[in-house]
Amino acid sequence: MYGLITVVCPVICSEVQTAESSPGFVAASVCSCSGAWSLEPEPVRDRNTMAAALSLTQLSSGNPIYDKYYRQVDPTNSGRVGAPDAALFLKRSGLADLVLGKIWDLADSERKGSLNKQQFFVALRLVACAQNGLEVALKSLNGAVPLPKFVSFFILF
Repeated sequence: MYGLITVVCPVICSEVQTAESSPGFVAASVCSCSGAWSLEPEPVRDRNTMAAALSLTQLSSGNPIYDKYYRQVDPTNSGRVGAPDAALFLKRSGLADLVLGKIWDLADSERKGSLNKQQFFVALRLVACAQNGLEVALKSLNGAVPLPKFVSFFILF
């Protein structure tokens, strides 16, 4: 969030000033006594909070295909998708294992070795990002992205 914040002179007088924050840093001000710049890096957002802040509807863009994909990996509606089932499904995206590993690490933010529905939707959206040349990062979840694509498997006898 950007807006007005308060900063303190880092050098001599500890003068308090109000400054406007902007992307990448939250303060840039010049103290009248020293002319020193006071820069505060933007706070790192908790990865759990960032993904949790998005609803299922926001993650899926309201498209029912996300629910369809989830039902494929959690047909009993247990509320969790284990790593083996999720991995088999996500491999159908055609993405490299290294990329899929990064997606898993971001989606399994609680490090439980399984995903709930929201975390699975995060993984699906990150797959879509990767398939469309966007950065595989939580910040990419907010942008518009087409649906993820998965190949279907047919078992022939």
